[in-house]
Amino acid sequence: MAQSKEQRSYYRIDDDILLKVKPVDKHQIQQGNAAVLFPESANLQLLNEFSKLGRELAKINLDAHSAVQAALRIQDKRLNLLANYLFSQHNANSPVAPVSLSEDGIAFSLEKAPYKGAQLALAMTFLSGGYSIFTFAEVLRTEPKGKQYLVAARFRNISDSDKSIIARHILVSQRKPASP
Repeated sequence: MAQSKEQRSYYRIDDDILLKVKPVDKHQIQQGNAAVLFPESANLQLLNEFSKLGRELAKINLDAHSAVQAALRIQDKRLNLLANYLFSQHNANSPVAPVSLSEDGIAFSLEKAPYKGAQLALAMTFLSGGYSIFTFAEVLRTEPKGKQYLVAARFRNISDSDKSIIARHILVSQRKPASP
């Protein structure tokens, strides 16, 4: 059991992210697109597409001449700086939530406790990478924590690419030195 708990904590991080939560019903989950439930987050979807195109460009650059490759890397860094600046300006007043995150699920605090088995739509934005994931989750448990409730939820129907983004985010976060 101790080894299992140790492995589980290895694949889980505590982080601060932009988090939006909406209760949903099974019909909304069957439609399959959590992003449509967050129309105010259209800019996050654009940032996702921007990041995806950057990853595709990086794959293409592998065969480019070294001078062209260097120029494209510099240009990509410039564009990323601009995108991150615009993102931070647009989300300057958005609430940041402390979460515990793994590839399979998330724990966070809410003012109102959802019931066990409740279905939620989540919009999660990782501040360090600017990636956003829109997905569904099922509440596994809630526990009182002061004036709020700690909610543990398992992701439902999460795509492999979104799981990959979470895994990459966890690995990068684990490599960072702890802040004083």
